[in-house]
Amino acid sequence: SQASALRETFKNNQAVVPAIASRLVDRGLTGMVGHGLGTSQFVAQTASAAFWSYAGWSAKDLDSLEYVQHGHPIDFTRTAFFSYSGSGSTVDSNRAAARAKELGAYQVAFTSVAGSPITQKCQETIVCAGGFDTGGSDTFHYTTRLAVSIWLALEIGALTHPDAKDWNDLRQRLFATADKVEAMFDWVSERSRLLSARYKNVRSILVVGSGGNEGTAEEIALKYDEMSHIPTKGMCPGRHIHGALGLTQHDILTIVIAPLEDPAYKELRDIAQVTYMLKSP
Repeated sequence: SQASALRETFKNNQAVVPAIASRLVDRGLTGMVGHGLGTSQFVAQTASAAFWSYAGWSAKDLDSLEYVQHGHPIDFTRTAFFSYSGSGSTVDSNRAAARAKELGAYQVAFTSVAGSPITQKCQETIVCAGGFDTGGSDTFHYTTRLAVSIWLALEIGALTHPDAKDWNDLRQRLFATADKVEAMFDWVSERSRLLSARYKNVRSILVVGSGGNEGTAEEIALKYDEMSHIPTKGMCPGRHIHGALGLTQHDILTIVIAPLEDPAYKELRDIAQVTYMLKSP
């Protein structure tokens, strides 16, 4: 369902995302805080890198319940509050959105269900395709909401720094991800089946990613926790070197997210190398 959900999301928001970007810029906002629970928070964490890189905004993620309980101080005159909830009905995410609304936050809801409760607390809404997730794993929710978040960052960058990048090329590369995902599953599924047979009895898993991919590492870890029932930690390279390295064993699997152009590629490769030296998969 990933490719079709992405394709429909891009199609349905051709007018919506650029218009929201324009209104955010017109309000003079220069940062975002994205909140959610579980997958939704990790969408915000991963999307933050797009706002650093393309919009030039400060950006970070928060757990919705932590915000409700502790009331992190946020300057809502400069910062947009992004409310992520796939169903739009997650109780504590709605509580966080309601609290921010009382404080005058300008909010954007990222959801897969039009008219869901969280949209009633936000001034703007981006509805992704897919509807309710029947697989219990939020997979398309992660993909579609991350895609529109990156798209929003691109549109803000195009408005505020029009000559900084080839914005149309970046848009087209983003929209092409639907086709790339569709083609990817043809070979990924069989490769995954073989690896799952090999590692189904590991004691635990470490997932390492840097920058925006630290959020991806957290989301991958969540999937092993909730779907495979294998205790898993997501982390950045520094966290691995300062702690996780000490527990690397033959029955602990390490997954490294290492795009070739990643600024931390050397450190990620070092982690792979030392894991190999310790005879750990």
